[in-house]
Amino acid sequence: MKTSQNRAHPLPGNPASHTHSGISISPPNLIYRRFKAALDLQGLGVEQVARLAGVSSRHVWFALRNQRRPSHAVLAHIRSALGEPGWLFATGQTDTLRDDSAAASVPPCPEA
Repeated sequence: MKTSQNRAHPLPGNPASHTHSGISISPPNLIYRRFKAALDLQGLGVEQVARLAGVSSRHVWFALRNQRRPSHAVLAHIRSALGEPGWLFATGQTDTLRDDSAAASVPPCPEA
């Protein structure tokens, strides 16, 4: 049986963690379906987030599929693109995702 020597780095939040000043810090794990929902709410796509982060869309896709560990800078760009409520939802820190945009506050059309 062959073993792969070329393994991908796990996504932050998985068993591998970063250390900073001797303190173990586990960056949050992005939950794919939640991330996509938060992106859709912002009207963004993975390609746009990748462009903002200065990386390829392939890199972001690999991170979302737990095949690569994004840098803290890339995570910061993703967090900025999602907004704080979207980030909290995408990382599983809350189960609520709301649309607070101006379009969401438009009253429904009266029935004819």
